[in-house]
Amino acid sequence: MTESLEKLLAFYEKRIEEKSIAASNGEFPYGDEQELLRKEKGLAAERGSSAPERVDERSMHLLNMLYSSLKSQDTFVLSNLLTKVRDPILDASLLWLAQHKGLQHTTVREFTAAIDSQIEKRRFPQYLRPLVLLDLTQQSPEIVERLTENSTYFPNRLFPRERITLKSMELEIAKTIPSLFSEELLEIVPKISGYLCDSGTHFKPHKNRRYVIPLNIACKWTQLGYDSWQDLQMYEARETKKQVFETLADVLQLITEEVGATGRKIGGISSAFRFKTSRSEYRILMGSIEDYATNQILHVWRKAGIIPETHLSRQVRVMAREEGDQLIVKSFFCNSFFGRDEYYKDTDRHLPVCVRRLHKYLLISESVIRQNDTK
Repeated sequence: MTESLEKLLAFYEKRIEEKSIAASNGEFPYGDEQELLRKEKGLAAERGSSAPERVDERSMHLLNMLYSSLKSQDTFVLSNLLTKVRDPILDASLLWLAQHKGLQHTTVREFTAAIDSQIEKRRFPQYLRPLVLLDLTQQSPEIVERLTENSTYFPNRLFPRERITLKSMELEIAKTIPSLFSEELLEIVPKISGYLCDSGTHFKPHKNRRYVIPLNIACKWTQLGYDSWQDLQMYEARETKKQVFETLADVLQLITEEVGATGRKIGGISSAFRFKTSRSEYRILMGSIEDYATNQILHVWRKAGIIPETHLSRQVRVMAREEGDQLIVKSFFCNSFFGRDEYYKDTDRHLPVCVRRLHKYLLISESVIRQNDTK
C-alpha cells in the first residue's frame, strides 16, 4: 500500500471516528460537506488520480469498509438496523445480501462489485452516513431499539439531547439535504428555473406538450413551445430520472420523518417551517414517486418474471403480488392492475414539477444555513 493511499484511508477512518464521537455526544455531526469533499479531492490528487478514477477509487475503498463494518456487527443488531433504517446504500446492501444468502456466503469482492453497480457513483458524505451509524451501533448496541428510518441522517437523535425545536430541526434538515444530491443533479436541477417559476395557485392545468403543471401548484411556465419541450427532456434520461425520483423520495422522507419525530404531522406543522409543502403538491410529488417505483417493479416482472423489491419501493411502501397473469401493485394513493403487455405509468407528465421542488429544497437549505451563519 502506497503512502498516499494510506493517507486517504486514514482520512476516511478519521472522519468516521469524528462523526461518531459528535453523534454520541448528541451533536449533529454533518453539515461540513464541502470541506470534506475539498480535503478528499486534495488527498486523491496527491495520488495523481483523475476525477473518474477518484470516484471509482472512493467507491471501492468505502464499500470495502462497509463490508467490514457489516461483517463485524452482531447478527441481531445488523438485522434490526437493515430492517428499520432507510438509506440508499444500506437498502442496496440488504436487498443484494437477501438474494445471495447473506454475508457469510459473500466475498468482499463480490459485495463491492454488486453494490457499486446498483448505487451509481455517490459522493463521500453519502457513504459516510451508513459507516458512522454502523460504528455507533457497534460501540453502543443498545441504541438499536431507538433506530428510525432517518438514523443515518440524524444519528445524534439516538442519544439523549435537548428538546428538538422547529428551528433546530429546520437547520439540521437544511445541512443534510444538499448531501443527498449527486454531482449531476446539483448541476442540472437549478436549470429548471429557466422553465418554471413561482406564481399564484391556478385552477386549470397548465400544459407544455406532454408536461403538465397540475391544479393548485404555485408555479407557471416561463417559456412555452417546442424549444423548451426539447430542453426539458434532459431530465428524462434513464439514470437522471431515476436520480430525480430517488432523491426526491429521500428528501421527503427526511422531512416527514423528522416532523413526525416531534409528534407533529407535515400537514399540520406551522407555516413558519420553510420545508413545508401544500397537501396538493405533496400528493402530486408522492404520486409521481409511487408511479416510478411501480414502473421499476413492473419492468423486472415483465422481463424476468419475478417481483423485485427496490430501495424506492421499500421507501414509499409500494408492494406487488402476482395473481394469474396480472400484477397487482398496491401503494398509498392507489391500487393498479397490469398485464404482461400493457402500459407503464406516465412518469414524465409531472417530472418538471418534481425537479422544481428539488430545486426549491436546495434554495431553502441555502437560505436557512446562510441566515444561521449570520447570527
